[in-house]
Amino acid sequence: AVLEKYVEVIASVAGRKQASVLTMANPFPPEAFDRMGLYLSEKGQRMWATNVSLGLGTGIALPQDDFGRIVPKPLREAILEKNHLWDQYYRPTNWAFLYGDRQQVPSSRDHKNPEKRWFVEELNRIPALIAEKENEIWELAKGEKR
Repeated sequence: AVLEKYVEVIASVAGRKQASVLTMANPFPPEAFDRMGLYLSEKGQRMWATNVSLGLGTGIALPQDDFGRIVPKPLREAILEKNHLWDQYYRPTNWAFLYGDRQQVPSSRDHKNPEKRWFVEELNRIPALIAEKENEIWELAKGEKR
């Protein structure tokens, strides 16, 4: 009920501003989410993309059975690898060793130089890896347009 009210108010404001509003008319089924129910699964991403595409008036509905027809396998794999790197950077496995109350424990420090925090250095390498993967994705995507 609260969400419906928000959608109603947003649509009202958009109408006054002569802006378009795209809503997801129907809630996604449980299988549209990952096992924890927090993120869209591959099926959920297809459903979301189709809703956005149709809502923007493109008339394009993405096939629900074979995602490979939309995104070729090498490009999709590169995107998934980049997403995995981003997840490692954005949500590191052990936040407490990086920023919390476990920064001073021996396993948070380099075994040769206890002044050096190895986990922070490791994490700081990830943005460069993400950038490399972004370039690879860009090259793969350009190649697919030929």
